[in-house]
Amino acid sequence: ELRTELDDVLGTREVAAADLPSLPYTSAVLAESLRLYPPAWTLGRRLTADIEVDGWTLPRGSQVMASQWVLHRDPRWWDSALAFRPQRWITSAGHYDENAPGQPRGAWFPFGWGTRRCVGDSFALTEGAVVLATLARSWSVIPRPAHPVRVQAAVTLRPAGGMPVTLLRRR
Repeated sequence: ELRTELDDVLGTREVAAADLPSLPYTSAVLAESLRLYPPAWTLGRRLTADIEVDGWTLPRGSQVMASQWVLHRDPRWWDSALAFRPQRWITSAGHYDENAPGQPRGAWFPFGWGTRRCVGDSFALTEGAVVLATLARSWSVIPRPAHPVRVQAAVTLRPAGGMPVTLLRRR
């Protein structure tokens, strides 16, 4: 579906940021990738005031952790939570929409949230979609079957042991 969209919209020309509204599936593939493999797997915040959460009082100064890895895979918020389904980000009108899956606010936060949300999130989504489109229109990525993808949770999430692949030129 990704290649078909790229071939239909771009033909043989290079992708530009202005093409992104015409490439909803490309943006959806990126969003779904960020859902399942967010760049940061957890984030922490220090409370500046006492708050109550589900009957528990968390005192000012407490360190609170939220895990994108866990929330992005939670079946309470995501239908077929472990499945890679880019189409969940496409509206019935065929447009990419960050809210299309119907998840509650805060169930998808690959760039953090609130006042500390990454200031470059819009740029990162634009850049990511342009890079994905540029690479996918020219290359097929074939993962090595004998090398399962495992993740390593460091400051950022990364593939443990790398990701050996074979690249095949499409054009």
